[in-house]
Amino acid sequence: MEHVERQDEREAELRADADKLEKQGDELEQKGDQLEGQIDEVRDEFERKKQSPEVPGAQDQDANLTGSEEAESRLEASGQPGDVEEDE
Repeated sequence: MEHVERQDEREAELRADADKLEKQGDELEQKGDQLEGQIDEVRDEFERKKQSPEVPGAQDQDANLTGSEEAESRLEASGQPGDVEEDE
């Protein structure tokens, strides 16, 4: 009889643990959905700011350059051909 009572207690503990984990999973899923919504809002806001000339620094730098300026910018970013670093 004692064995059956102990088994019933253990099953009750396992059910309680499973319920607790399921609740935590639901909470994490809800928080994940909220975070996804916040990310979408920030992304949309940034896209709007990129379109506005009133927000310095938000625009795509290459979009405002002429062809030669863009090429020069890329060249500077990658280093000048023939540049040699001096060993100290």
